[in-house]
Amino acid sequence: MSSPVITKIEITQYRIPYKDTATTGIGIYYEPGSSTGGPKLLGIQIMTNEGIVGEYISIAPGTLPQIDAIAPALIGKNPLEREWFYDTAKVVLRKQDKMGIGPVDIALWDFAGKYYQEPIYRLLGGHRKKLPAYASTLHGDKSKGGLSSPEEFADFAEQCMELGYKGFKIHGWDDGDVEREISIIN
Repeated sequence: MSSPVITKIEITQYRIPYKDTATTGIGIYYEPGSSTGGPKLLGIQIMTNEGIVGEYISIAPGTLPQIDAIAPALIGKNPLEREWFYDTAKVVLRKQDKMGIGPVDIALWDFAGKYYQEPIYRLLGGHRKKLPAYASTLHGDKSKGGLSSPEEFADFAEQCMELGYKGFKIHGWDDGDVEREISIIN
């Protein structure tokens, strides 16, 4: 049996519009009727001679220059050799934050799961069938019915607890009001 080989890497930038949301320099928040659009995304596809494609959608479009820098080193290589990729990427991206490694690594894991016809959790050891999860919010907003007050954050947290979430991650407002941020937690 021959080893799989990476033949091509495609990166696609796109935006998925979110209804009733607006964006700031910090994040996304609820705003009825807004038409500012959603976040920019990167779609990564790693094609192989086996016809299997490793895929990932990254919510970090700023990683594109780093992915562009490391992608050529992968052409002709075995996509199952993730340690080689990681070691090479660290060298190529020296003196950078190396955020471009993660999206490519996840696409390589996606390939491995498809290649071995196993879920990735099993490839990673698979001793647990379930993993703990937590609920998370968008940034707070000023719209009634959204997350415009500490009470609305608390109500949403209670709804999440009723759904079975044991943890809750808060993204407060982005206006710099520290006292208001503290009030969410209290």
